[in-house]
Amino acid sequence: MALSATTGYLLVCAASPFGTCRRCGGTGRKSAFVMCRRCHGTGGRLRSGRRVVNALLDTRDRFTR
Repeated sequence: MALSATTGYLLVCAASPFGTCRRCGGTGRKSAFVMCRRCHGTGGRLRSGRRVVNALLDTRDRFTR
């Protein structure tokens, strides 16, 4: 059960690496004139699973060069 949930989450992270910003709700703005500082106005954030995958890929690339 846990293995299938982990595999499913990794597939979601591979297919859609960005989620909506939790602070601004994906709008990119905190108020009418102020850009969201967390997502820098993009409205997106990198998923935590994708962050782990990127770290593993960077480590692999660093040691295979």
